Amino acid sequence: SPRMASGLARSALRALRRTRPLPLHRSFGGAASGCCGSIIGRHRQLGSAVLREEKKTGVWRGFAFKATTLDAVRKWASEEDIEEARKFATSFRPEHLPTDKMDVTFARSSGAGGQNVNKVNTKAEVRFSMSGAKSWLPRYTVKQLSAMERNRINKRGEFVVQSQRHRTQEKNLHDCYAKIFDMIRDASHVPNEASEEKQERIKELAEKATESRIKRKKEHSSKKKDRKARKSGDFF
Repeated sequence: SPRMASGLARSALRALRRTRPLPLHRSFGGAASGCCGSIIGRHRQLGSAVLREEKKTGVWRGFAFKATTLDAVRKWASEEDIEEARKFATSFRPEHLPTDKMDVTFARSSGAGGQNVNKVNTKAEVRFSMSGAKSWLPRYTVKQLSAMERNRINKRGEFVVQSQRHRTQEKNLHDCYAKIFDMIRDASHVPNEASEEKQERIKELAEKATESRIKRKKEHSSKKKDRKARKSGDFF
């Protein structure tokens, strides 16, 4: 039914978002198979557009790089970038944030403060240019930060962080700086080289998973053959 097809399409979209973090086509019309096909096609088109945008503007947007293993990181980062990011991560401290290169604004808050929020601009907003951040952040960190926190980057290529948790401007401003520090620290993380034992264990698990998948496919194929035999009346 159309409702079932739409539900299947939504499930496929959620699965694609978990593995492919690029923006996807949001149309759920038509059959589930056609919708999923349009989603994947749209994903590939956006991938090319994002690469062109990065070359043109210098702002990396759209990709959530998989940094689970060092081999995965080496597919898109050079050894120099990895070493630079590691050194930066070990020495980076909150006081090293170049606050003079960040723009700070205040506005009316909808958070804590009671009637005070109607009188004083307590919400803090800090923004800085991602292209300008290359002067004080490693290339690896800039790419990871642009990917992991891509929803915080506006159309002008500015990284925007807001806070309205506290009642005063000073505390909300410090909260913004703390958020930026935490995000930069997470983006600067580089996975360590896996040991030989771990690599062997990963290889064994992958082989077992492949064997299990093939076994399930054969069992499913056998069931289908039995159904066809029953329908045709040929049991031998």
